[in-house]
Amino acid sequence: PRPRPPAGAAAPHCTHTHTCTRERTAHHLHSTSCTAPMAASFEADLWDKFDAVSNKSRASFVLSQSLHKFLLKRAQLEADYAKGLTKLANEKVFGAPTMEGEVGEARAAWQAMLTETASLATTHMQSAEQLYALSKNIDEATKERKKRAKEATTKGDKLDKDLKSAEAVMVKAKDKYDKAKRAEGKIRDEFNKMKDAGQAANVAKLSKKVEKEAKVAEKADQEYAESVKMLQGVQSRYYEQEMPAVLQELEQCERSYVVAVQNAVRSVAEHQALLPPTIETCNQTLAAAADAIDADTHVRHVCDAHRSGVTERPQAQYVTFGSTPADAASRQSTSAAPAGGSGGGGGGGGGGGG
Repeated sequence: PRPRPPAGAAAPHCTHTHTCTRERTAHHLHSTSCTAPMAASFEADLWDKFDAVSNKSRASFVLSQSLHKFLLKRAQLEADYAKGLTKLANEKVFGAPTMEGEVGEARAAWQAMLTETASLATTHMQSAEQLYALSKNIDEATKERKKRAKEATTKGDKLDKDLKSAEAVMVKAKDKYDKAKRAEGKIRDEFNKMKDAGQAANVAKLSKKVEKEAKVAEKADQEYAESVKMLQGVQSRYYEQEMPAVLQELEQCERSYVVAVQNAVRSVAEHQALLPPTIETCNQTLAAAADAIDADTHVRHVCDAHRSGVTERPQAQYVTFGSTPADAASRQSTSAAPAGGSGGGGGGGGGGGG
């Protein structure tokens, strides 16, 4: 297993004020005795998890790009809706042609409908512009942060590769050393058995083999010791110098990322907060316009606008050929004369006849 950095250099520490006694030095006792969470860092807590940190960094950029695209589409929807409302409020068919024959409060209510729709469109367009700007800022910040993280992960990948390579060399040297020592031990055991048995010929023969295997084991031991020393140097650079700097840089990128998410969500909430007051104002205006409408008053407005001032109703007359409507009217007025005058004339005529 890879060794941890010195406890004093990398151990996380509690940053808040509390009353921990010197006797409670165990980490779990210290943690449970503190009410606030302990400060965490990639360098201290993920010192041996570079791959996990690197993968999380890539995942953060995926979400950042998704956030940028989401806000861009949201802005486009807001802009399209605002344009649709503006077009609706400005359509000619809903303007002069509709207003031409309307009067009173109904005309005012219809005008309020058009005006408030345009006002609502303006608010949605302002929200769209703010979302466009926010999306652009997130995209630019993500590209800059991605560049920094890429440099850090490239360096970290090389450090990780060098460490694994040094570990492999050490493991191979250790296996070679163990194999040589087993071979040396085996031949020595055989040599001692022959020596104890008094087999001088075999002893002389095995003596050379023992010497040979001892030299092989000694060489393997030196190679193994050198590989351990080399690995220790790599580990020192990895755990105490270069990798901590890489993890610190990636942590800063991660912090920037999560703050960007926080600011984006807060900005969306602030932008949406602009809509309710506008909608409420529109609603109040429209409600007041609707309340002002009264059927009796409306009828009176229509009458006032179109009253002719004529009091008598016209009556059709039969006009004989060659006459004018005035002659017909005159004859009608004559025929309507008092009945006594015409009766006297009739009587005279009657007398003449007798």
